[in-house]
Amino acid sequence: MPLKIELLNIGGLRGKHEFNFKEGLNLLQAPNATGKSSLLKSIFLIIGNESISKSELDGFLTDNEVSGYVRLVDEKGKKSEVKLIRDISKGIQLTKTDIQPEFITDLFYDLIFLRENSKINQSIQTANDIMIENWFLDITNVNIFHTVFVKSQEILHNIEDKLDDLKQKQNQDIKPIKDLVNEKKDILIKNQKRKQEIISDPKIKKSERLSKELPKEIKQLEETKKKLNNEILEIKNHTRPKLLKDYEELDEEIKNLDNELKNIESEREILQIERKEWEDKLLKKDNKITKVKNEIKNLANDKREKSYNIDRLGKLKDRSICPLCESDIDKIKNAQMLNDNEKELKSILEKELKLERSKKTTENEKKIAQNKVKELEHTIKYLPEEISNNIDKFMKQFQEVDKSVKKLKESEDKLEEELKETEKSIFEKEEELKKNLNPELKKEIDKLNNSITDLNLEITRLELKINEYMENNLELLKAEKRYFVAEKITDYYQNRVERIRKEMVRNINNNLEEYFKLLELAELQRITLDPEHFKLDIQRIDKSYTNLKKMSAAERALISIIISFIVKQTIIPEIPIFLIDEVTSEMDDTRFKDILNFLSNEIPYLIVARHSPFNRTKQLLTSQEIINII
Repeated sequence: MPLKIELLNIGGLRGKHEFNFKEGLNLLQAPNATGKSSLLKSIFLIIGNESISKSELDGFLTDNEVSGYVRLVDEKGKKSEVKLIRDISKGIQLTKTDIQPEFITDLFYDLIFLRENSKINQSIQTANDIMIENWFLDITNVNIFHTVFVKSQEILHNIEDKLDDLKQKQNQDIKPIKDLVNEKKDILIKNQKRKQEIISDPKIKKSERLSKELPKEIKQLEETKKKLNNEILEIKNHTRPKLLKDYEELDEEIKNLDNELKNIESEREILQIERKEWEDKLLKKDNKITKVKNEIKNLANDKREKSYNIDRLGKLKDRSICPLCESDIDKIKNAQMLNDNEKELKSILEKELKLERSKKTTENEKKIAQNKVKELEHTIKYLPEEISNNIDKFMKQFQEVDKSVKKLKESEDKLEEELKETEKSIFEKEEELKKNLNPELKKEIDKLNNSITDLNLEITRLELKINEYMENNLELLKAEKRYFVAEKITDYYQNRVERIRKEMVRNINNNLEEYFKLLELAELQRITLDPEHFKLDIQRIDKSYTNLKKMSAAERALISIIISFIVKQTIIPEIPIFLIDEVTSEMDDTRFKDILNFLSNEIPYLIVARHSPFNRTKQLLTSQEIINII
C-alpha cells in the first residue's frame, strides 16, 4: 500500500499538495526550484521532528505564510500529522498529532535524510577525517559519555591541584614542629655523646673491668635501644598508617562494589525484561518468516497450476475439437482463458518477488533481534559476575592487610618489651658504673640521663603531634576521598566510551561487510571503519588500498550514500524510509541505477530527488512526476 503525503505551505510548495509513494524506489526528477527538497523536508518533518531545533523550523514554513501542515498516511492507514504556526512573539510553533511510535526519533538528519549539506556528505566529499569522526561520535552515544569523561577528568585535575595545595599547606603548618624535633634531636645526640665520653674515659674508672667491659656493654645496649626505637617509630609513623590507609581504602572499595552490585542487580532485572521483549520480537520474526515461507509455497503451487493451464491451453489454441469432451470449442474463449491465466501467473510472480523481499527484510530484522538477545544475555550473565569477582579479590586483599595489621601489632608489642628490657639493662650497667665514678661525674651522668629521657619523651610527643595533625586534617582527608571517587568515575566513563565505540564500530563493520557482498561494485572491494578514530579504510577491487582524497567526486558520493544508509540500518532499522536529496548529481547513470536498485531492495520506501535540465515552463512538483520503480 502506498504512503500518502498531504501538505500545506511547506518550503517552496506554497498551497495545498498531495503526493503518493509506492513501495520500492520513488524518483523525483525535476528542474531546480520545483519543490523536490521541500517535499523531502515535509516527510522528514513527520519522521524526525524530535531532532529539529526551533531555529531550524523557520526553514520549513513557506515565507509570509501564517500556518502549514504535513499529514502522512502510512501503509496501514494510520495518520500522523505535524502543524506549523507562525507566532510573532514566539516564532514558529510545532504541534504533533497521532505520531506513530516508529516515527519518533531524536537522531540527526543524516540517518534518514541525506542531503548535499549533510555532515557526513560534506565530510566525505572534502575527505575530512576529523569531520567524519565527529559525525560518528554525534550519531552514537559515545559523545554523551565522552563529554562526561572529559568533565570528570577536568574535575579530577582540579581536585588533584587542590590536594597538592592542601599538602603544601600541611607541610607549612607542621614545619615549625619538625624544626623543633630536629633541634631536640641535635641536643639529644650531643648529650649522648658527652655521656659516652664520660663512661668511656679510662681515667675515671677504678677497675680494669669497668673501664673495658662496662662502657662497651652500655654502648652496645644504647645501639640496641636506638635500633629498637627506630623500628618502633617506623611502625608508628609509616608502616602502621600505610596499612591502616590500605585497610580503609579496601573497606571503602568493597562497600562501593557491593553498592554497585546491588545497582547492577536492579539493572539486571530491567535487562531481563528487555531481553524478554527482544525474545518476543524474535519469536514474531520467526512466525512471520514461517508465514511468508508458507505463502511462497502456496504461490509455488499456484504457479505450477497456472503454468500447467497455460501449457494445456496453448496446445488447444489452434485446435477446434477437445480430445476430452469431443465437442466444438470456441477459439475466442480459449484465447481469453489463456490470456487470463498468463495475467494470473504474472501476478503470482510479482507477489512471489515481493514475498521474497519481505522474507529477506524479516531475516535481517531477525538477525538484529538475535544479536540484541545475545548482547543482553552476555550483559546479564557477566557484569554481576565481574563485580562479584572484584569483591572476592578485594576481600582477599582486605584479609591479608588485616593479618598484616595484627602481625604488625604483635611485632610492635614485642619490640616495646625488648626496649624495656634493654633500658633496664642499660640502667643496671650505668648504676654499676656510677658506683666507681667520682661524685661530680656521677652527678653529671644523672643530669645527662634525665635530659636524654626528657628529650626522648619530648621528641616522641612532637612526632605524635605531627601524626595527629595529619590524621585530623579533615579537609585534606576529604580531598583525598574526593580524588579517589573522581578517579574511579573517570576510569569508569573512559572504559564505557571505549566499550560503546568498539561495539558500534563492530556492528557497522559487520553490516558493511554484508552489504558489500551483495552490492558487487565494480570499483570497490570493501570499506571498514577504524575503531580508534572512525577513519574509513577503503580497498579497491584489485586489493590496493586508497583514501577519500584520491577518489573521484562520484566515488565519494557513492561512499556517502552507502555509509549513511548502513549506519541508519544499524541504529534505527525500524524506520521504513530513506531520503536522498541531490547527492547523486556527480554519478553516471549506470552507477546511479545500480546503487538505487540495490537500496530499494533493502528498505520499503526509498525516495530520491535528482534535478533534470532547466525547463522554461517549469511548474511546482506534482504527484504525477514521481517515477516509481518497484
